[in-house]
Amino acid sequence: MEPPKEELAYEVTPHVSERDFLQIFYDLPIQSTSRRQVDPKQLIEFVDKLLKTKSPFTERVQRAIRWYHLGVMQTDVLDQFNCFWIGLDALNPILQQKLEVGNEIQRCKKCGHEFSVTTISGIRALIEK
Repeated sequence: MEPPKEELAYEVTPHVSERDFLQIFYDLPIQSTSRRQVDPKQLIEFVDKLLKTKSPFTERVQRAIRWYHLGVMQTDVLDQFNCFWIGLDALNPILQQKLEVGNEIQRCKKCGHEFSVTTISGIRALIEK
């Protein structure tokens, strides 16, 4: 196993006594194993049904599957997290509908007008459930 790659960047302004720096590691040797096994036959049947379904959410589920697949192939844990999060975020409207939660309602401080703010309420409800 190769050692992780490191990048270090720091401020080099002359006559500065305290300097900011940034340190990033790539290809960390973290092995993640799935706790769940997916039956390939069931997955193929699910995707086949999904492709034939004319649901308004079909595109979102397909997008989530693509991001999940991309995340599984990543070696960097931060890239992996980002892919998984984007995939989960694509499912948020479906989760909101299924779990019967909506977006956050806020009120303008000046005029009192109420407006909806897109949130991750579906994801939050799923995790808290």
